[in-house]
Amino acid sequence: MNKILCIATACISFVGLLFMFTVNANSKPNRADVLKVGNSIPNAQLNRFGQSNVEIDNLKGKIKIISIVP
Repeated sequence: MNKILCIATACISFVGLLFMFTVNANSKPNRADVLKVGNSIPNAQLNRFGQSNVEIDNLKGKIKIISIVP
């Protein structure tokens, strides 16, 4: 009886994990679709060294030069 209960618990856990991975499989947007030439840039927070951070949405209507350094 104890062995059957252990096998049943393992099967239910496996099915639960399988369901969890299939739900999250398509949750990330494709990076190539988000950053295509001609599309507007998605909102993000820009971190400035020694100054306050800036949201991209706050810069609408202004000329922007964004330099990204790894």
